[in-house]
Amino acid sequence: MQVLSVDIETKILNDLDEKVRKMAEIIIEKPSMQKVIYKLENPSDELAFAYYILFICSHAYAMRKRKVLNDDDWTGWLQWMRIALSMEL
Repeated sequence: MQVLSVDIETKILNDLDEKVRKMAEIIIEKPSMQKVIYKLENPSDELAFAYYILFICSHAYAMRKRKVLNDDDWTGWLQWMRIALSMEL
């Protein structure tokens, strides 16, 4: 029963993440849409993409917390996140 619960949680999280991913795609295509959820004067393409990277990191972390990612997978994602987040914008 516990496995079923984790599977349902994972599906719900994946569905929600799909919606957030779609939102991020819209923002990347039209940076001016950032104004709807973020109070920005001058939205930019770079900022839109930075949010998308953060959404990816958030999803990877959530999958780790739900034990969907094993130790090796998590190590790879963690390395990718450290590289991605250490770059200067």
